[in-house]
Amino acid sequence: MSKEINLVLKEEAEGLRQKKRLKMFRLASFGSLLVVLLISLSIYLLNLRLESLSIEEQKNSLLSQLVPLRENEAKLKVINDRVNNISVVQENRNDVYKKVNSILGKAPVGMSVDSMEFTEGLILIKVSSDSLILVDDFINSLIEMAQNKETIKTLILNSLDVTATGVYSASINVGLI
Repeated sequence: MSKEINLVLKEEAEGLRQKKRLKMFRLASFGSLLVVLLISLSIYLLNLRLESLSIEEQKNSLLSQLVPLRENEAKLKVINDRVNNISVVQENRNDVYKKVNSILGKAPVGMSVDSMEFTEGLILIKVSSDSLILVDDFINSLIEMAQNKETIKTLILNSLDVTATGVYSASINVGLI
């Protein structure tokens, strides 16, 4: 056999070449990974910077759009408050129309109401009739309403007069509940 054939060295030389190739491949892959990482990072930072400018512009644009809406919101709140206050006032007010109708409903036929004056919680009624009995019946029915606490809280007879022609007139203050 020949001594010149050395299989071990060939394998080591080939193994060294493969190790060099592997080392170069690893360096290239690491380098490409590093390049991709740097490119991605720079794109991310560039987007972040551009988006912050864009976000600021959008923020300013939205704020300028919100200013008229805020004014409308304030007007709407004032209107809603007024509507609610009107509802509260309507619920709490005395329904004078119904109360006056119930009082005038007690007036007997043949008696006339000459005048009515309204103040807060008080009505001044002037009535007249040819018969004192009709005036008496009206006053008695108002007294009965006051005793039953139906719309009348206080009842004051201001005057009871008779004219030369025999017409009787009365002036009555009615305090409403």
